[in-house]
Amino acid sequence: MPLICNFWLMRHGEKTGPTADEMTDFGREQVCASANAFLPKTGLDLAVHSDTRRTKESAEIVATVVPVLSGPKECRAMGFKGLYSKDLPYYDFADIEAELEEKYGSNRTAYHWLEVCPTMWAARRGLELFMLDTFEQIQRRQRQLGNGVVNIFGASHDPLCGMAAPRPREIPAIGTGGIMLYVVKMNNEGEPEIQQPVLLPCPLQH
Repeated sequence: MPLICNFWLMRHGEKTGPTADEMTDFGREQVCASANAFLPKTGLDLAVHSDTRRTKESAEIVATVVPVLSGPKECRAMGFKGLYSKDLPYYDFADIEAELEEKYGSNRTAYHWLEVCPTMWAARRGLELFMLDTFEQIQRRQRQLGNGVVNIFGASHDPLCGMAAPRPREIPAIGTGGIMLYVVKMNNEGEPEIQQPVLLPCPLQH
């Protein structure tokens, strides 16, 4: 069976305020509910998170629901940290989110972020590279062991969870606790390819 990598990218649960870095009790319940509803009961090969407290806690909660072989550990591609540098213009993501919410409401997509915030193209590329590089590393390790299905979990943010979609215009805003499921596999040319993801909304909403 050819290698298939499933990347389960979850937006952290509800937080205590617009600028807060801590989840509410309801937010923790959202993470637990999505993990129980969607993640493979056989477990995860790797769990990663961004540099924020809320995603770290999300990954830790997931590790109590399903077995995790490696992690949880921090991963730059899951967060905004790499997008603040002297080489990139500064954007206030909270202000942009409010602007897009006012302009598009529930019709907001990942592509709208790319339109108004050029820095998001760097986030998109970082997420793509993380998935493709991870796939190739696993493939090299597994050549002698045989291929199969590998499951990788990432606790991240909206809109980052949807940034690697081949067709970002089709990716809506991701509610708290929601999961974007990506599949990476070999294409007909023998190259690893990211498939259009599927949104799995959190079962728990107010």
